[in-house]
Amino acid sequence: MHSHSLLTDSSCLQSGRYALVIDDHPLTAMGVSEFLKQFGLSEVHAVADAGEGLQCMAGRGSPHLAIVDFWLGASAGTDVVREIRTLAPACRVLMTSGDTHGAIALKARAAGAHGFVLKSQPPQVLEQAVAALLRGETWFPAAPLAPQPPGGAHAIRMTAAELGLTPRQAQVLDLVLRGLPNPSIARLLHLSPHTVKEHVAGALQRLGVHSRIDAITRMQGIALELPPSVPPTDTVQAPATASLR
Repeated sequence: MHSHSLLTDSSCLQSGRYALVIDDHPLTAMGVSEFLKQFGLSEVHAVADAGEGLQCMAGRGSPHLAIVDFWLGASAGTDVVREIRTLAPACRVLMTSGDTHGAIALKARAAGAHGFVLKSQPPQVLEQAVAALLRGETWFPAAPLAPQPPGGAHAIRMTAAELGLTPRQAQVLDLVLRGLPNPSIARLLHLSPHTVKEHVAGALQRLGVHSRIDAITRMQGIALELPPSVPPTDTVQAPATASLR
């Protein structure tokens, strides 16, 4: 674990305007910490993992701003974002990532973050995002990011709610992603073909795509979590001649 504080004046600890940076890449954490000095924050404290971040808050109180890396080791940083929002409701939280998967910004927003910035974006974007958050605004990409290519390092777990789907739409989409045509889905779920067609259309609309192939592309690198109320379909096998139209 690596932890470093850029400013340690004890008077700063009482001000409540310190920033917390949680990133498991020490050079990135140091760079972001140095960058934040321009915003008049009394202190910037950088840590390498969620546990150190929560320990810092326990000893120093609620930060004014928290910048959290989306991937902390093999785990997503969304859990620590939820913890921060629970323990420090007034704290402004910005998530960052070097991963361009389109689902990450959605996950960050769903976890309660107030903004998201890619690490590959120019410093001016980070500056604008931090300034917006400190003004009480939010900062998210105006358009969805690109899907993750096959073989990506992480699979991002997304719930139906995070994707804007109903439980039934998620169940139907899960079967679409397995390659099943509408008649097979209708028989499996005991629904009419017309109802399945409506659920497919609704799911595609929520994903912002126009075809099954586009949906499969958009969902690359995403592990769809079905709601507990939805019966599992793990034993379903896609037919060899499944239609993707």
